[in-house]
Amino acid sequence: MAARTPFLCGIARSIEVTDAPPYLELGQYLAVHRLDVERVLEVLDHVDVAFLARRVACPAWISVGLADATCPPSGIFAAINAITAVVPHVTTCSYNGHEAGGPHDDAHLAGWLAAHLTP
Repeated sequence: MAARTPFLCGIARSIEVTDAPPYLELGQYLAVHRLDVERVLEVLDHVDVAFLARRVACPAWISVGLADATCPPSGIFAAINAITAVVPHVTTCSYNGHEAGGPHDDAHLAGWLAAHLTP
């Protein structure tokens, strides 16, 4: 499994830390529907990668742009930390946003895939 700056990870936390879409819109919705916050977040858990990641049981490669507003690192790390069956390979890019490592990610991922797909 490979994920370059995975989207919709740690949705509840992401709503709190970024104003990038779609989290901006989710925050605006919750601001108007204050009494429904718990129910809405519970429904969003069904598509939250941090909730689903605990099912990952194969080798995993994940990149994280630590300056990413679109996919906040705290949400991605929530997903990474939920993976317990394997130790995921994580590539972080300290000064990059949503592009993370860009072409460098491609080259790194190609090598990682070759190492993990070759018998």
